[in-house]
Amino acid sequence: MAGHPERPIVEAPLYLLRRALQAYTSIWQTEVRDLTPPQYTVLRSLQEEPDLDQSTLGRRAGIDVATLTPLLDRLESRGFVEREVDPKNRRRKLLRLSKPGARLLDDIHPAVRQAEEHALAGLSPEERDTLTDMLQRVARQGAGGAAPSSSTKPETGTRFD
Repeated sequence: MAGHPERPIVEAPLYLLRRALQAYTSIWQTEVRDLTPPQYTVLRSLQEEPDLDQSTLGRRAGIDVATLTPLLDRLESRGFVEREVDPKNRRRKLLRLSKPGARLLDDIHPAVRQAEEHALAGLSPEERDTLTDMLQRVARQGAGGAAPSSSTKPETGTRFD
């Protein structure tokens, strides 16, 4: 089989990452229900760092602008996000977690923890730490070696909000 890897597809890292994400997403949808993982990521990003512009938020959350814009519109229509004109640059809008958005995060925190516990139930605490470390390294490599921060270019074409 010239040109084909020797490893069976079910052992390929990309296949396993995709299957793990599918499993986690299924658990998330069962446990959390009120928000999709990308919506949760956006709200948590705004909780951790209020008053971000949309471009910076997209980089921090790892969500491309084409996906982020309708996601923010939905969160704003539900009252979880507020947009405000930047007093330093009137053409720019800053995003902030609203009080109902903060309450929602507080309310769903136990469900988020339960989803994580359920998804990682087969791993010891040390294995969970190792997995997190390895996923961070893979994510940095995919971002050209950059740390996942405002300098990380989000992946495009991934949409499940």
